[in-house]
Amino acid sequence: MGYAAGRFGHVMFPENVYEPALECAELLLEGVGRGWASRRYFSDIGSTKIEIALKMAFRKYFVHNKILLDSANNNTNERCIDLK
Repeated sequence: MGYAAGRFGHVMFPENVYEPALECAELLLEGVGRGWASRRYFSDIGSTKIEIALKMAFRKYFVHNKILLDSANNNTNERCIDLK
């Protein structure tokens, strides 16, 4: 177990960066994401990717339509609903 933890630390600890993934993210932001994307997200399995993509899409829709407050521009005068 200790050998595996030391060998695959980049998988177990998300604060570590895998150099090829970082390079890929930078290329995405400089290419197709230029002008609208400021962040990127990598996931390990397909079901997690779909779940996160849906959460991001719903969040974008709610913020864009002023249904949910954007945490970056927290304006309490705008409409807000609780999602449970």
